[in-house]
Amino acid sequence: EFVHGLEVKYLENGKEIQTKGIGHEWNKKDHKAKKIMLASDEWITNIYGYFGDICDLLVFETTKGRIEKFGNLEKEPNFNFEIPEGEVVSGISFGIGGHLHNLTAYYGKEPHIFKFDNQP
Repeated sequence: EFVHGLEVKYLENGKEIQTKGIGHEWNKKDHKAKKIMLASDEWITNIYGYFGDICDLLVFETTKGRIEKFGNLEKEPNFNFEIPEGEVVSGISFGIGGHLHNLTAYYGKEPHIFKFDNQP
């Protein structure tokens, strides 16, 4: 078991944007997909896992205390982005072939979200 790729969906100005990065070896018959849905006020605070030639394990931690694991759950992590306290992931880039080959995380200060009790 390993990570075949990532598919990211997000809202921008009310419109859903979707990026695809799934390796050509992935298919619904032989492989399973797993989702992580973030709340509007939830951010990824760290990414770690296991990389050999490919990504065997990928783990996301969030500001809500969730830990979501993908791939071979028996692997011990051999990399950790160690995002500094108070900062969150703002972007991810990755390379794929038949599976996930590399991963880069971009991070910065957690944005402040304004919430109105009574919408203007």
